[in-house]
Amino acid sequence: MTEPVQCTMGFDAGVRLLSVVVGALLAGLVGFAVFAMIVPSAAGGAVEGRGSVMSYFACAFGVVSLWLAPTLGSLAVKSGLRRLSAETPAGGPGADRANRVASASQAESAVIGLLVSKTIVVAALLEGGGLLCFVAAWVEGRYWPMVVGGLLTAALAVQYPTRDRARRWVDRQLRQVSPGGAARSMPGREPALSSSDPSRR
Repeated sequence: MTEPVQCTMGFDAGVRLLSVVVGALLAGLVGFAVFAMIVPSAAGGAVEGRGSVMSYFACAFGVVSLWLAPTLGSLAVKSGLRRLSAETPAGGPGADRANRVASASQAESAVIGLLVSKTIVVAALLEGGGLLCFVAAWVEGRYWPMVVGGLLTAALAVQYPTRDRARRWVDRQLRQVSPGGAARSMPGREPALSSSDPSRR
């Protein structure tokens, strides 16, 4: 028998964790970008004819990261939702209310875990690509890798969670897991999205 998805992290705890993780990655990236701009480069300034292998590699890696990060995050979420859908029992009319509430609670916790995992994967790739670009700019004394690093930094900033965005994301995923497409809500809480917007999956 397949083991159910186990995740004890609540919504507030998940948002706080992501705020700390993404905030720390963003602070480190911005900090090194400022350092690279104000501290003389290791090359003592760009030298005519000097190789730019590191800068080219860093920019290529950064561009790939901009595509790879959301792609890997999406794949992780889809895989988790497929598993969760297979493990979540259908809550038909004859189902016990306590079982339905427990199933909804378990599904929501699992989806919050998916949000945490997806955001960390995406943020780590973006931060790594951005940091490599800033290091290349400082080491080789060239500033065009800073442009790519700035794009990656902006993309990382977008990952910073807010309660409203996280709530909407969780509810969209729950609608895909819930039989019949209705959002699973915890007792005493209305869904963040109305049922009149079924297109946002």
